[in-house]
Amino acid sequence: MDANLWKASVTGENCPTWCTADHSEVNARRDAIIHSSGPAVVQFPPMINGRVLTAAFTTCAAEDFEGLQRRTRIDFEMHDEKDEANLLPDYVPVRTRAELDDLLAGLDRVAEQLRTWRDRLPEAP
Repeated sequence: MDANLWKASVTGENCPTWCTADHSEVNARRDAIIHSSGPAVVQFPPMINGRVLTAAFTTCAAEDFEGLQRRTRIDFEMHDEKDEANLLPDYVPVRTRAELDDLLAGLDRVAEQLRTWRDRLPEAP
């Protein structure tokens, strides 16, 4: 199969419905096609030093002309809103439903614990 025909078969109308990426500049012979969703984000309250951290979850799928396969995962990243160049040096790939279930269970436990602490705080002035 021709690389450009393959590219057309996995982009445009053939992209996953959740993909928001622009694949127009991808060289199908050299580059993988990276499908990515818009992020699900949560911004944490400002730290004492003024830094604002954001947690982002993004669905990604990579496929390449040579391998002719799609590898899908959900990436978890933290970054500093004030300094985009100061991204944390890594991300956490979540590759299976079981891994995602474990992550969600942990987040649910934290959210539930925070809800129980809510009454410890004063009302907003």
